[in-house]
Amino acid sequence: MKKARGFTSILLLLLAMTAILFTGCEDDDGGSDVVQLERIESYPLSIAEPSGLTWDGEKLWTVSDEDGLVYRIDFDGTILHSFDTSAIDLEGISYDLEANRIWLLDEEGFVMQYGLNGEGFYYGKNLVPGQNDEHSFEGLCYHDSLIVVTSKIEPYELLKIEFDSFDFLDPIPLSFPTSGICYSGIEKTYYMISDENQTLCLWHEEQGTMEKWGIQTQDPEGVVVINDRVYVVDDSENRLDVYILP
Repeated sequence: MKKARGFTSILLLLLAMTAILFTGCEDDDGGSDVVQLERIESYPLSIAEPSGLTWDGEKLWTVSDEDGLVYRIDFDGTILHSFDTSAIDLEGISYDLEANRIWLLDEEGFVMQYGLNGEGFYYGKNLVPGQNDEHSFEGLCYHDSLIVVTSKIEPYELLKIEFDSFDFLDPIPLSFPTSGICYSGIEKTYYMISDENQTLCLWHEEQGTMEKWGIQTQDPEGVVVINDRVYVVDDSENRLDVYILP
């Protein structure tokens, strides 16, 4: 009987360890244990397939990956003005505080910089010339002279580029696909969203996932966090959702 009890104890321990391992994997992929953020507002957008989101200190900006337009919008989704880039499949947008301009990214990895009224095509460069069919770029943010982009095709990576020299820093592996990114304001720390598992993640380059929450946005393609408010655009439902951080 003692041997049976000992075997049973070992078996229970192994099962518990297995459960912990699988729970951890599930949480990495946005499993059922992820705490859901409270959605406090939801606004319709008169924008075809909004993708990408940023903040200029006063208002929000987003792009359409259908018509190549860039939009400045109010916090209730009202369009304030827009301009055309003639780009195909815009995916990311980020405000450049230093230059007071807008950075844009298309799905093939072409980075552009425009003035806030669309005046002046100041910059344009392909991140991966000749390799566009191997990438699906989705997220863009700019801070401290760094252009940061993410790709949805494996291997998932965070790519950092020095703007002055346009030199690539070492790619940083990610364990999940991302569809939007914004800088948190803390060094090496970003908020990322995934349209594959409807999650928002606070992520650090060295520590990995620091926090993770579920969101009710079905097809999140852009995110910006302002204080305790999280703004997310829904690509397929043309909507701006607002969440509150706990």
